[in-house]
Amino acid sequence: METKTDINTATSVIDALNWRYATKKFDPKSKVTAEDMDTLMEAIRLAASSMGLQPYRFLRITDSKVRKQLREVSFDQPQITDASDMIVFAAKTDYTDADIDDFLEESQKQRGFDDNQIAQRKKSIQKHVAGFKGEDLLRWNARQMYIAIGQLLTQLP
Repeated sequence: METKTDINTATSVIDALNWRYATKKFDPKSKVTAEDMDTLMEAIRLAASSMGLQPYRFLRITDSKVRKQLREVSFDQPQITDASDMIVFAAKTDYTDADIDDFLEESQKQRGFDDNQIAQRKKSIQKHVAGFKGEDLLRWNARQMYIAIGQLLTQLP
């Protein structure tokens, strides 16, 4: 089946990437719309990762007291409290059999894998994850997280 690329969308993505910059100062009065935030959160949720494991969590921080505390341990960067919204990414420091089982259960629901496919996939994932020890696992997980961050950045309004 042939897919057609919408050139306007492709051009818009490239234009947005050319425009990007690191915002040093936010207007605290300016707010990201709820629709845009929903799109951003969904883009993160759908981000690719090795084996589909997504070994990270992302949290939308809305509580101003929590954001103030985060600012205090983030070199007092005003972006932490002045930005309309804040998303924190955290790479997992371990991966348990329960994590793998949860992932596979969701995969089975979404993709209809049979029990044999699930068993084979579990064995493969366990072998892959077992190859990482300590800091190596954290580094691998962080690299997976960077993919989601990149996907988020391409979706920014």
